[in-house]
Amino acid sequence: MTYFTQEFQRFMRGLAANNNREWFNSHRQDYEESVRQPFLDLVTDLLPLARKLEPAISPRAADAIFRIHRDLRFSQDKSPYHTVLKASFAPGGRKAIAPAFYLGVGADGLHLGGGLYRLDGAGLRTIRRYILRRAEVLDRLLRSEVFADTFGELEGESVRRLPKEFQSADRHQELLMRKQFYAMAHYPDETRLCDEDLRQFIEEHWRAVAPLNDFLRRALESEQV
Repeated sequence: MTYFTQEFQRFMRGLAANNNREWFNSHRQDYEESVRQPFLDLVTDLLPLARKLEPAISPRAADAIFRIHRDLRFSQDKSPYHTVLKASFAPGGRKAIAPAFYLGVGADGLHLGGGLYRLDGAGLRTIRRYILRRAEVLDRLLRSEVFADTFGELEGESVRRLPKEFQSADRHQELLMRKQFYAMAHYPDETRLCDEDLRQFIEEHWRAVAPLNDFLRRALESEQV
């Protein structure tokens, strides 16, 4: 099934070049028909797969989709709109601190991945403690052929210095210093969005990142009472 057309790409390129309310409002019908609705249809069709991989994910598409309007309160960039449509499929919804499957489509192509992008201090400490006990498991899944071929390696920020609790660990320092644990593949060839096998292509990526999500979920649950 084809979800996106040349009209989608034309709108997103136009928005990237004219990121202002006047332009958006004058093209609102194009947005509703060629952008918002196809993206909603794709997210809706992906939900059964996401929930098969993680049954706790909400069955409502609205819980996964981010608004196209940017939050400008704490940003120096006052552009009012995102130029990538985003969805995060996670237990608790798109803003939850939980392993997620990620989808992004925009003027720059297709973004697919999963993992944990945002963690609070307690969650990060819990994951680090779990890594101390299960680092070989994480190493093995990151070196697996399907993960390496699909994503290459983990992405995300790391700290410069570990908390004292973890400084004495003489192994797996690179993993322990991470404060984000996610994998992402980017396909800048925007024609990929118009492929009839788009949903299958997304499924292949989510299945490749599912073991990482499972590891992170077990880690977060490891210290729950």
